[in-house]
Amino acid sequence: MVQVNYDLRPVDTEVVVYTRNRIRLFCALNIFGVLLYLNISPNFTQAHASWVHLLHMISEPFIIFVSIADNSMLAYGGFLTSLSVFGSDIGVFVLNYISLQRCLSEPSASCTDRLYENGVWMFLAGWMTLFNVLTIIQTFLLKSQLEQKDKTEKENIEQQKDGGDPPTWNSIEVYTNKMKVSAIFLLLLDVVQVSLTVSFYGENPMFILSS
Repeated sequence: MVQVNYDLRPVDTEVVVYTRNRIRLFCALNIFGVLLYLNISPNFTQAHASWVHLLHMISEPFIIFVSIADNSMLAYGGFLTSLSVFGSDIGVFVLNYISLQRCLSEPSASCTDRLYENGVWMFLAGWMTLFNVLTIIQTFLLKSQLEQKDKTEKENIEQQKDGGDPPTWNSIEVYTNKMKVSAIFLLLLDVVQVSLTVSFYGENPMFILSS
């Protein structure tokens, strides 16, 4: 006889869903900051440490994955990852602040360019630091919420052993909703890709295959 493993884990509440969505939003804003850095950095000549923000291109995809997964240990890993990247962002902010302070206290011929460039880098570091702090708060909150789900799941398992209410197939509903969200997100990317490939069709007809 085949053994049936029922799902005894509770479905996400609205509060948990909102926490997950806030994490994704803050990650998207951090990625926007990195893309902004990549676009403006070729126009700057002074030495800087803002390249450290590229760490977000590694951390943010992982944290987005954490926001989708239903695992408290992964959420804790996302919290630690956000915390470590926050340290690098605040370091860049402090370095630019010190450089600006030195220019203001000891003006020189090169300070005009440095004030402008370091001002931009400090603003960008402040942007990344702000949304990193918000990500840290939300990942810690998600960890706590998922630990509560772990506790409820264990209680459901114990109740089931004692002949409690029959379990339900909660995971089917959860992952169906996640697939819908992923499909909507990918649809936007597909529309953008088709728009771009159509514009390139005149140069190379092979682009139509990508559409």
